[in-house]
Amino acid sequence: MISERKIRRVQWVTVALAAGLVLLYWVGYRPASVRARELDRPVAEAWKQLVAAVQTNVHARSVQAAVLEDAVRRMQQAARWLEEAGKAASARVAWDEGTEQRLRQEFQLLEFDRQRFLTMAELRSRAAAAKVIVAEAVWQGYPDYDPQLHPPALHWALLATVQQVLDTALACEVRALSNLTVLPTLSYGAGESGEPVYHQFRLRLEMIGTAPALERFLRSLPLRPGDWEGAGLPAISSKTQAFFVDRVLLKNVSANPDLTGLDVVVSAFCAQPGSGSER
Repeated sequence: MISERKIRRVQWVTVALAAGLVLLYWVGYRPASVRARELDRPVAEAWKQLVAAVQTNVHARSVQAAVLEDAVRRMQQAARWLEEAGKAASARVAWDEGTEQRLRQEFQLLEFDRQRFLTMAELRSRAAAAKVIVAEAVWQGYPDYDPQLHPPALHWALLATVQQVLDTALACEVRALSNLTVLPTLSYGAGESGEPVYHQFRLRLEMIGTAPALERFLRSLPLRPGDWEGAGLPAISSKTQAFFVDRVLLKNVSANPDLTGLDVVVSAFCAQPGSGSER
């Protein structure tokens, strides 16, 4: 049997432990709990204010799941529209098959010089037949080989641009072509690499003609085969590319009130040869 002395010892130990726990509660835990509640009070108040703001502010609806899902659907739809617009734009500026084939081939300078001479001869002949005065400055501005134009295959698209723009002016029966300047080509990259995706050819052309002839010229620039009937204009069979007007200036250059001077900057676009943007 356990002696009475051991029982008393256990009782004293139990009382001492209980007293220690009570002392620990009053000295340690209780002050710490009070301090924690004091520190938590500003956070609790801020949380209450935030909850109240969410419930009363109409703009807080944007964080609701249904609103976010609707926003995602709208962005996905916008992305599809943007992709479709990109495909339509690429098709709009795509070159004819002959030019595309030359863009894919290795550039040959002798072949380019030969084609340059032939196109100039054809334009001279058409200008003479149409009785259009072409100043020597136009032929001096006709595109020649440019070592700064890279890749060199772009010379074919630039040559076709100038040829078709001049041919369009002749077909529209302007009176005179006074100046041609090929402006520096601009390149546009995409992604982190910055590799060119599209190139923009720009040429400045000055001409003189009647108002109807100049109007027809400007209206004809963006048209491609298949667009002529809808535009109500006579088709120009040699024109296959859509061109864009960067700047246009009309001015009086003659005492004849029926003639007007036109100073226009025309642009054409070409996908980087060998890129996925080509047709």
